[in-house]
Amino acid sequence: MFKIKDDPQQASVMRGIREGYYTEEEIKEWIKNGEIRAFKRFER
Repeated sequence: MFKIKDDPQQASVMRGIREGYYTEEEIKEWIKNGEIRAFKRFER
């Protein structure tokens, strides 16, 4: 069962996943426990 909250703020995590910000392990932990570090865009 997913522990991800039904919260619009989680959309930023999805952007981070799409942009390659998180490691595969972080994504697995997010799905399992519902917690992940905040997404911050890379500075160019």
